[in-house]
Amino acid sequence: MSIDRVFVIGAGLMGHGIAQVSAAAGKQVTLSDRTAELAKKGRDRIAGNLARQVEKGKLDQAGAEAILGRVATAQRDQYRIYFDEAELPAEPSGALWYRTPDRAGMPVVGDWVAARVLGPQAIVEAVLPRNGAHGTWSVDGEGAFHAGPYCGRLW
Repeated sequence: MSIDRVFVIGAGLMGHGIAQVSAAAGKQVTLSDRTAELAKKGRDRIAGNLARQVEKGKLDQAGAEAILGRVATAQRDQYRIYFDEAELPAEPSGALWYRTPDRAGMPVVGDWVAARVLGPQAIVEAVLPRNGAHGTWSVDGEGAFHAGPYCGRLW
């Protein structure tokens, strides 16, 4: 059995360390805490640790960015969605909650989703088909990232 995703509850001293080591091992990590601000602070600590490793020559910049790119933050049913030109907070729509038979069908970090943008926030309307071990989906079908204005990836 292979573990591809790690969900860490608590972004404090131990939590952000576990998240960093897991991301460095190639796992997709979600770092969660009581509030979005605490989870973000944990991710910022990871970014600081990686920056120090780059300064000391122990890690190159591309490696640090790849590790940090595998760490997402979460608060219950609150997401960040990345479009080509923007990053917005997002949450599932009421219709998505109603149509989805169980939690497994709800969006998870790394999913491609269809969303409506309402001012400074996005509403996730649908989870696009998952066709890989990490739940990735490509608009052009060839693995390239071509998100349109209403299609983005959750992080």
